[in-house]
Amino acid sequence: MNTKRTADRKKKVGLRIIAATVSVLLAEALFAGWSFASADRKLHETLYQGVSDTDPGDLLVLSNPSEMRAELQRMTTSATAGGLALVVGLVGLFFILLYCTHTHLCTQRRALRESEKRYTLLAEQSRTYTWEIDAKGLYTYVSHVMRGILGFRPDELVGKKYFYDLHPEDQRAEFKKNAFGIITRREPFLRRESRIQSKDGRTVWISTSGLPLLDAQGNLQGYRGSDTDITEQKRKEQKLRESECRMRAITDSARDAIVMMDPAGNIVFWNPAAERIFGYTGTEAIGQNLHALLAPQYCHPTQQEALLRFSDTGQGKAVGKVLKVQSRRKDGEEIEVERALSAIEQPDGWHAVGIVRDISERTPSEG
Repeated sequence: MNTKRTADRKKKVGLRIIAATVSVLLAEALFAGWSFASADRKLHETLYQGVSDTDPGDLLVLSNPSEMRAELQRMTTSATAGGLALVVGLVGLFFILLYCTHTHLCTQRRALRESEKRYTLLAEQSRTYTWEIDAKGLYTYVSHVMRGILGFRPDELVGKKYFYDLHPEDQRAEFKKNAFGIITRREPFLRRESRIQSKDGRTVWISTSGLPLLDAQGNLQGYRGSDTDITEQKRKEQKLRESECRMRAITDSARDAIVMMDPAGNIVFWNPAAERIFGYTGTEAIGQNLHALLAPQYCHPTQQEALLRFSDTGQGKAVGKVLKVQSRRKDGEEIEVERALSAIEQPDGWHAVGIVRDISERTPSEG
């Protein structure tokens, strides 16, 4: 970077020196022209010295031949020097203009290369390659980023393979039918997900976007678009679904009620055991205010005050403890339950997770 800046400074200094030199030469040319004009005027005075203005028939008298020769010599010298200075100055000006044009073009080319480098780096980091196909689906262009994603070099695809050739054989016919339906209608498309096969046989998930290419008469020439590798995203989504399935299996099989409350005090999770203990279905309970739905009326003021503190801090007297409390079922019956309460911080604030066990039918020895 420092070397580049030093070179740029040297170029600027050199340009200034050339410009100064050209300015001096042009000034010299102007001075020579002025000298030539002065000499011409002096010669005119010398030649016509003694000629009567009132008698046009008088003969021209050379009163001082030596002075005339000196003036002629001065005029010749001034004209020669002025001409040379003018020519050199114009040539220098031409080279300055040529240098400025060259510098401007070099700057533009450098900016273009840097822009292309940034685009390529971004494409590689986002694992996105660009492509073009003709109206029949044959590849006419593929960016080199594809090699890092699918293993194909551009020359292995351009003019040799159709876009649907990369899709798994078991889905190729259906995919081709749907794709050419879009092409026939000349529709643009955005983030359409599909599976393709890499050169080594791996399955890669891609998100494809494309636009139709039309000529001046509106005839379809092909499509231009991009494919983004979303395999890792799909893998994470699959793991999340599997995790959710495991969690659902655990909560569905639990004998204790599992209830989650959001920062506003509304129910956001309600497992089957909660339906059995309290009598409300998940559809009836989710979205309702937990305290208004399950707590006896006389507990509301205290619980509302505790909710305000919990929403701000995630703390409360009941958090992290197992307590015996009174609760109310859908039919209005009050039952005694054991409640274990924990706090979980989510992007939208503090949530409370309660695990509730019905102990209303315990015998005194079990309590």
